[in-house]
Amino acid sequence: MRNPFLNRTFSTAIFYIGWVICLQEVSKEHSYYGFLLVFCFLIYFLYYSACRKADALLLFLILLIGPFSDMIYAHFGLLKYHSMHQLHSLIPPLWVFILWALFGANVHLFSWLKHRWWLSTLLGAVGGPASYFSVIKLGGASLLKPLPFTMVTIGGVWAIFFPFL
Repeated sequence: MRNPFLNRTFSTAIFYIGWVICLQEVSKEHSYYGFLLVFCFLIYFLYYSACRKADALLLFLILLIGPFSDMIYAHFGLLKYHSMHQLHSLIPPLWVFILWALFGANVHLFSWLKHRWWLSTLLGAVGGPASYFSVIKLGGASLLKPLPFTMVTIGGVWAIFFPFL
């Protein structure tokens, strides 16, 4: 897809569809359809990428940093993820990695924030916790600490992390 508007629209639609499918599958204790959808989207994303190496590197870094931050949240007792197939209580389940891959492939949608540090900080501070809150409400995770403390902590991490993407 060479039309930038169609490409952004398609990427946004796949992001939200993938998000919903992955979280619906958490309640069914599998993540096959979400994995398949995201895998196909990643192939599409890298195939049509103008900067394939840079996008692959960014995707790889997000796949390292994102789940690592989730491990830290679990280690400090903020969240507990729900999954029968989780290897260890500190290692996020497969569906979390799938969501991070989906986010990594769509981070280019936020390129308009590149020189707007204050706005990207604000978006990270609000959007990060909102994302985790939706996972909690949809049954993918449980809070182990009070909601305000957890959301402020996650918001602080995202406020710092998001502008550097």
